[in-house]
Amino acid sequence: MVCTADLKQSPQKIKKLLKRFFVIFGIMFIGWWIVPLGLNYAQDTESAHTTAILDVEPQIAVQVLDPAVNVTNPGIGEFDVTVRFSVQANIKQVNMFVQATNFYFEGDPHGQEIEPIHLVTSTGVEIDPAGATPVEGGNTASYVGDGDPIGTYPSRKTDTISFHSNDDHTFNHSVAVTVRWNQDDPVKTAGQYRANVKLACAVEPAEH
Repeated sequence: MVCTADLKQSPQKIKKLLKRFFVIFGIMFIGWWIVPLGLNYAQDTESAHTTAILDVEPQIAVQVLDPAVNVTNPGIGEFDVTVRFSVQANIKQVNMFVQATNFYFEGDPHGQEIEPIHLVTSTGVEIDPAGATPVEGGNTASYVGDGDPIGTYPSRKTDTISFHSNDDHTFNHSVAVTVRWNQDDPVKTAGQYRANVKLACAVEPAEH
């Protein structure tokens, strides 16, 4: 009886064991696929990048190296005065022109009694940067007309000359400006005469 009862129950036990086996096998089978997929997903990454662009605009600075130039008595006739400037720019090419005035007695351009010592406009102005050369032509700028007043002094201005620096990427040079006047009065009133010389520089806007 006992043995018979055991034999009747054994097929059911076998079925239960088989069910458990298939359930466990199924879980293992599914896990075998899911785990690698999960690992692959963690390893696969996407990325993107962008570029930041900074535009540095051209800049220029001009300073006078000779705040005042003392001219000894030139006598009768034409005489030259050289004034030195410093020009610094963050590009290679700089455009320059000059404004200059007559010599006025005691620095008074409105004085009527004493004739000023006049500019010589026929010869132009020599602009000579150390370490830079004209883009084309020479370095003598011709007078082209009236310029803006320098202080209270009426001025004459020259045309513009473009200079190309011999440096790699910048312009950093001293510039000698030579202007000519004519003292044609043999009995010129003694005293102090003053004139102004201005160097104007410009750079071209950056191309974007």
